Amino acid sequence: MDTTLVLLDKFYIDLPKQKEFFYILKPNNSTMNLINLPKSHEIVKEQDLHKPVARGLFTLDGQIEIQGQNIIEQIELLKRQAEEIIEKKRISKKIYDSEIKFEPIVLGIYYLYIRNRNEQFISMVGPTEWGRSQKNHLEYVAKVRLQYDHTWEILDLNSKDYLYG
Repeated sequence: MDTTLVLLDKFYIDLPKQKEFFYILKPNNSTMNLINLPKSHEIVKEQDLHKPVARGLFTLDGQIEIQGQNIIEQIELLKRQAEEIIEKKRISKKIYDSEIKFEPIVLGIYYLYIRNRNEQFISMVGPTEWGRSQKNHLEYVAKVRLQYDHTWEILDLNSKDYLYG
């Protein structure tokens, strides 16, 4: 079965591609099956279908399916948010690996460059503000802003390969 494992607090959530059920994998590798319970038509005998218990079980099936789907959607949202945070950290680390000869201020706008094909640096000078002699030796990568949480937001991306390659 093709699945995605998501770490959530101390538990791994196994999210199957088919979304019929999912398991919570506990740290000791035991599993708790959350949704793949027997369906009412597997439990209720044909002659008992008219009884209130049977109707209740069929209603329960629908509610469990809806609630299970809601949980799966919430897990998928958390997974996407976790992936966005990981990507934000990766990009911010790459920017922090640049030479910065000043103290950037929060919400300040800066420019990321590559000099001599391998030296990355942050500057307050925009790409149109350089003189001709400097322009030839610089590759403009991105316009960035330092956020309150000290991650970097990309405002304009000129060289996608550099930050995402």
